[in-house]
Amino acid sequence: MFFINYMPVILMFAVAAGFAVANVLLSALFGPYRASAAKMEPYECGAHPVGDARKPVVTRFYRVAMLFLLFDVEVALMLPVLTVYRDYAFKWVAFTELFLFMALLVVGYVYIRGRGGLEWD
Repeated sequence: MFFINYMPVILMFAVAAGFAVANVLLSALFGPYRASAAKMEPYECGAHPVGDARKPVVTRFYRVAMLFLLFDVEVALMLPVLTVYRDYAFKWVAFTELFLFMALLVVGYVYIRGRGGLEWD
C-alpha cells in the first residue's frame, strides 16, 4: 500500500534507466567503429604527450587553492550558528562552540604558515 504512492516516481526512474541502457547498447551494437593509429594514441587536454610522465609537478597553486577552499568552507560552516545565535536557548554553548572552532582554525592557520604552506616561491 505504501509503495503505490511512489509508483509514478519508480516508473519514471525505471523508464529513464531503460532509455539510457537502450541507447548505450544500440550505439555499441550499430555504431561505426573504425580503429586507427590516431584514435589509439593517448591524448589529454588537447595536447599530445611529450616527455616523461613521471617528472615532478609543481603544486604551489594547488596547495594554496586547497587551503583557500578549506578555510572558506570552515567559515561557511559558521554562518548557520551565527544566524541562530540570537534565538539559541544556550547562548554560552553556542559562543563556546564558535570560540573552539575559531581556535582550531587559528591553530591550523599558524601551523600551515609555519610549515611554509602559503609561500609562493
